[in-house]
Amino acid sequence: MNLQENIRRILREDTGLKTRLENMMKNKGIIITSKSVGGVTNLVNALGLDIDDLKTQEMLVKNFIYDIELMDVEISFLKVDRNRPDKVRIKIYFKTNLMASNMESWVISTFRDEMNKFFPFKSTAVYEPAFAGRNTTVVLDSEQIEESDDDVIVENKSDLKDKVLQRIYNKGLFIAGKSVGGFKNLIGIIGIDELLQNLKPPFFHNMYNLAASNYEQDKIIEELLSYYLSKDVNVGKIEGLNDGGDIYVADNRGNYIYFESFDGKEWDINEYDDNDNNLYYEDSDGYWKKMRYGDENELIYSITSNGNESGKNPENN
Repeated sequence: MNLQENIRRILREDTGLKTRLENMMKNKGIIITSKSVGGVTNLVNALGLDIDDLKTQEMLVKNFIYDIELMDVEISFLKVDRNRPDKVRIKIYFKTNLMASNMESWVISTFRDEMNKFFPFKSTAVYEPAFAGRNTTVVLDSEQIEESDDDVIVENKSDLKDKVLQRIYNKGLFIAGKSVGGFKNLIGIIGIDELLQNLKPPFFHNMYNLAASNYEQDKIIEELLSYYLSKDVNVGKIEGLNDGGDIYVADNRGNYIYFESFDGKEWDINEYDDNDNNLYYEDSDGYWKKMRYGDENELIYSITSNGNESGKNPENN
C-alpha cells in the first residue's frame, strides 16, 4: 500500500473525522472544508465517497454553487436533470438587480471556470458545442428569474461600492472582481483610486486574473507604477505583453522600470531620477535597495532590506 492509499484508508476509517467534516461542510461550506484536509479529493475519501461517482459529483457541485458568492447574484434554487447515465445537468436559477444583458451566460461561465479549477472532474456549459462536452460529467445551465415588484430593491452606486470594498477586505481583490463580472465592472464600481490601492505586483498577472484585456493592462500599468512608486511615471514601451512571454516595461527615457516573468512568479521594479540614476530597486523575493547620488551623479549612499548601509544619507542633513 503506497502513502496516498494509506492516507485514504486512515481518512475513511476515522468516523469521528467524517462527522466533523460533514458538520463543517454544512456550517462553513465545501471550499473551506476541502482546504482543511488538503483538497477535495481527500475530503471525498474522508467522507467514504467515490469521486468518480456521478451522484457524488452532483452533491459536490451543488454544495459548491451555494458556497460561491457572486456580487448581487442570489441563487434561488437548482434544478437537476439526470436523464443521461453519464452526465448530470444542473440548472441554476438566480435573481439579480444588475442590468447586464449576458447575465445568464456569465453566471454559467463563472461557475464552470471555478469548478474546473477546484474539482478533478470537468464541467461544461450548456451552450458549448458537443465536442467540448467530451469527458465531462457535469453540464451547467442557468436562468434569471424575475423578482416581484415587492421584492425589487434599487441599490445606489455608493451602496454597491461599499459592498464591493467590503468584499475586497474580506475575500480579496480577485474574488471581489469576479463577483462583479471582471475588471471593467470593478473599476466602474470602486473607481481607479481604490483599484490602485489594492492591486499589487505582479501587476500583469493579477490584472489578467481580473479578466483585463491586454489593451486595458497597457493603459493602466503607468498609473499602477506611479501609485506604487509615489511619483509620476511615463511609460515609453512595453515588451512581451502580447506574445505570452516575460514582460518588460521601459520609461520614456529607455530605462527598464518593471519586469515580470511570464508566469507572474518573478518581478522587479526600478525607480530612476531625471539623470537616469537608479534610486530604488525591489523584487519578488522581498529584497529592496535605496540609492542616493551626489551632484556629479556619483553614488553617495545606499541601504538594503538586509540592513546593509553605506555612505551618508543626504536626506538626514
